[in-house]
Amino acid sequence: MNMRTGETHNEFADNKELVCAVLLDQLDVFKKRIEPHDTGYLYDTISTLVHRIKELRGQIGKSDEECGLEMYSYDNLRLRSHK
Repeated sequence: MNMRTGETHNEFADNKELVCAVLLDQLDVFKKRIEPHDTGYLYDTISTLVHRIKELRGQIGKSDEECGLEMYSYDNLRLRSHK
């Protein structure tokens, strides 16, 4: 924190590509933890991460298709968890 201005600086926030890569990796981790019952919280977590990645991708000018986010829709996740 800059004591004079009160601003904080996060060096990772400057590298949105890296942040997106880490969040995408976490999406894969959470997707593998989905079970047929009692894992609704994972859908919420995944939805929140997808929303954040979309925000970041918009800031750096990349589409959802470029980063493969379509596989994280609720219906796709639900269908995959029952296989």
